[in-house]
Amino acid sequence: MPWLLKKTLAVLGFILLGIGVTAYQVPMVALRAAFHMTTTTAPNFDWLMAATTAVAGAIEIGLLLWLYRWRLRRANPLHIGPARLSIGRIGLVVAMYALIITANALIMRVGVPQNQQTINELEHLWPWTVFVMVLFIGPLAEELVFRGIFMTLFWTKDNAINTIGAVSCSAVAFGLLHEPHLSWFLVIYTVMGLALGFTYRRTRDLRWSLALHLIINLPGALVAIH
Repeated sequence: MPWLLKKTLAVLGFILLGIGVTAYQVPMVALRAAFHMTTTTAPNFDWLMAATTAVAGAIEIGLLLWLYRWRLRRANPLHIGPARLSIGRIGLVVAMYALIITANALIMRVGVPQNQQTINELEHLWPWTVFVMVLFIGPLAEELVFRGIFMTLFWTKDNAINTIGAVSCSAVAFGLLHEPHLSWFLVIYTVMGLALGFTYRRTRDLRWSLALHLIINLPGALVAIH
């Protein structure tokens, strides 16, 4: 297959994955319409919504995980694989988390991003559904797409230029998913993407960027069910 066609298909494929990363939320929309839920009645369906979302999320994550492993079996120039627990890797996660917290504290002075406003609204209707989405499905799906699969498709050479390109481009894509407008909020989500991407590229193990993502989302998940 010609190089240009191959890369064009890779870009189109990734765009579809990026758009479809929240496909697990479709059953939520369908159930809300089917049961004619209002702000008054919606909380009564929280467990149903949570269970349905968990099943849809498990299916989506299973498919993404299969695709990620299939890509690695075809080519793995970065030698992606299990990275053992070490003080250095733990320190890296702590440092990246501190970077995100600092950036978040600065940017949040200008307001709350629309993505977070939506989550805050849903917390009042379906706290356990939001808990499942924020702490489990969202981080897993996003890490597989924006770190794992992205870096098997683009910037795959093991050198400094490709590392910078991979981390930067995946961060922008991640940022645009959460804030599709030019704003200060796009900056914070892009910084988060930079931290997650650098963690993955540095450790060569998706579990470490996933751990960082879970730590980032944990406070919001706990707030949902307080």
